[in-house]
Amino acid sequence: MELMADDLSPEELLFEVLTPLGFRVRVTRAYWSLIVTRYQRRRVDMAQVKVFYDEVGNTLTVWFGNPEDEHVAEETGDEVVLMKDKTGRVIGFEKLNFSIVKPKHLQVAFETIAG
Repeated sequence: MELMADDLSPEELLFEVLTPLGFRVRVTRAYWSLIVTRYQRRRVDMAQVKVFYDEVGNTLTVWFGNPEDEHVAEETGDEVVLMKDKTGRVIGFEKLNFSIVKPKHLQVAFETIAG
């Protein structure tokens, strides 16, 4: 049985972001584990995703593009900041007011859900 978006428990769902195109992107720990496993096997074929958790600032920053290409940062109003390159393409995002209990053992997953 496949879980619907609303069936995720707070322990499964790491966070959710609404994209400028109206899609909701949810990050779960289990799916991140799957991506990391596949990425480690196919490092050449897959773009690198960088995840940074700041315990002091309570932020989670995810880059799926080169952080040096950041040209502008745009706050979405949902405590999410989108980082964009010069062409306007989103290359990363930061979730504000984000905290977890055991950051040393964090495993996350990316999953896209059509809104």
